[in-house]
Amino acid sequence: MEVLLQRWVNLPDSPDLESRAEVLVKEYPEIFEELRPLAGDGIFKSVVGIRDHLRALWNAPTDREREWYCFRLRQLYAQHLAATKTQGVVAALKKMRNASLAQLEAHQRAFHREFELAATTIFREIRFWGIHVDAAPPPNHFDRLIYTLQRLGPLARHCENVNCPRPYFFASRSSQRFCSNACAVPAQREAKLRWWGRHRDEQLKKRRRRAQGSTQQNKQRRKT
Repeated sequence: MEVLLQRWVNLPDSPDLESRAEVLVKEYPEIFEELRPLAGDGIFKSVVGIRDHLRALWNAPTDREREWYCFRLRQLYAQHLAATKTQGVVAALKKMRNASLAQLEAHQRAFHREFELAATTIFREIRFWGIHVDAAPPPNHFDRLIYTLQRLGPLARHCENVNCPRPYFFASRSSQRFCSNACAVPAQREAKLRWWGRHRDEQLKKRRRRAQGSTQQNKQRRKT
């Protein structure tokens, strides 16, 4: 789950974004199989929309905001699942448009079944006043993903190396600022240069004193 979250949030905004998203979908069918019925590039839009909310959570400065984005992620996934249930209506309408009279009755029955399913979904979505309390949906792999995110949320970090190709990561300690030692090296080098700039004169004086002391000791040894 941690690996999937980090791969998902680090999907880059690049020309090959769609192909990278497709690789992710294929490698984690237990997460994405439910979204397969989305028409056209629907599953790609779902992956990118959830990725953007993961990034918002990663960059959130407080626990409250992280909890909000966890809620929104669950809500988005539920919306996308609901959309898969209405795709059948569109498909049935297209079939009816081109159907012959002999096939019309069969297509009408199929349409009515899909329409009833869609109507149930729409009715559930418009009851937003809360007068009717819907039961919690059955657990699925996406729930496990969000629970993992809630548990690790305080350790979600954005690597401070501006050139990091995968800047979103889970820290192993609360003070960690970089995703890896490789990313930390440039910052450490820069910090050392800044320190040297501030203490250069003082350090040069110390070196000269040490050198002078060493020279005097050598002279004394030669005398003795």
